[in-house]
Amino acid sequence: MWISVYLDALYHFDRSMFNAKPFRDILSLVKEAGSEGICLSAVSGKDHCNIDDLLNDQRELTKFKETLDEFGLRVSAMNAAGNPAGGNPLHPANRHGADSVQKTIRLAEKLGVDRVVAFAGLPGDSPKATHPTWITTTYPCPELCQVLEWQWNEVAVPFWKKQAAFARDHGVKICLELLPCTLVYNTETFLRLREEAGENLGVNLDPSHLMWMGMDPIAVTKELKSYIYYVHAKDTMYVEKNMALNGYLDPKSFENIDERSWIFTQLGHGKPLEWWRTFVETLRAIGYDYVISVEQEDPRGNREEFIKNDIQLLKGLL
Repeated sequence: MWISVYLDALYHFDRSMFNAKPFRDILSLVKEAGSEGICLSAVSGKDHCNIDDLLNDQRELTKFKETLDEFGLRVSAMNAAGNPAGGNPLHPANRHGADSVQKTIRLAEKLGVDRVVAFAGLPGDSPKATHPTWITTTYPCPELCQVLEWQWNEVAVPFWKKQAAFARDHGVKICLELLPCTLVYNTETFLRLREEAGENLGVNLDPSHLMWMGMDPIAVTKELKSYIYYVHAKDTMYVEKNMALNGYLDPKSFENIDERSWIFTQLGHGKPLEWWRTFVETLRAIGYDYVISVEQEDPRGNREEFIKNDIQLLKGLL
C-alpha cells in the first residue's frame, strides 16, 4: 500500500489557503509532506485541473502529465464527486450528472488512471421533485417504502448500470464512497447496487463516515473484502456532551465546532493509534494493496501540519 492526498478536500475546507496557491505549490506541499500521489477532481473552469482543457487539448494534457512527473506524484484516482454536477449525479434538478461522471472517466483513461471515485447520489421523492430526499427510516411512515423503491428502481439502478458499463469500456473502475445523504451509504445498500450494476462498481471506503453513522469500519472491511477498490484515511472525533443530548445526526455547520456532536479530525485524534493499526492490518488481510488516500477535513488549525501528521502516522503503520 502507498499514500496519496485528496487535494479537493483542501480546497473545500481551507479555500483561502489552497485555492489561492498555484498548482505547483500545492504539489510541492504534499510531496514535502511525504505523499506519493494525489487524488483530484477535474472541473470545468478550474485553474488547477480544467477537465475541458485536458480532454480537448493534447498540449494541456501533456503539460499536466509532465508537471506530475516532475514532482514524482502518481494520480491515485480521479474524483467525479468534486465536480458540482457530480456531487449528486441523481439530483432531480441535475441534468449533467451523467456527463460529469463520464467526462471524469474519460480523463482518467487519458491519464492512465484506472479508478474514479464517485458518490452514488440521491434522487427526489418523485419525478416532480426539485430537491433530493434521504430516507433513513420508514417508521412511522410506511408509505416511504414506495418512495425508496422508486428511487432505486427508476433512478439509481438504471443510471449506475450505464455508468458502470461506460467505465468498463474505458478500462476504469468506479469506487462509490459510502456516504450519508446518498442511496449507497452502508454495506447492504452498496451490495444491492453492485448486484444490479456489476463488478466494475466497487467501494471507496472512508472510515470516518462509517464511524459517525454508528458502523464498525473494520467489520465493514471484512465483509466487503475484494469489493473495496479505494480507501480514504480520515478520522472522526465526538463531542461527548453534544452527542449525549443530540445523537449522531447533526446538520449544523462545521464552523460551529463547539455545538456539533462530532467533527472530522486528524488521524489518531478520534480513534486511537492502535485502532488505525488494526484497520491497516485488516486491509492487508483481505488482500487490499492499493492506496490509502489522506482526506484532511479537520476544521481546526493548520491544515498543512494536519496533512503531515496524517501521512507520518500512516507511514509508521505501513
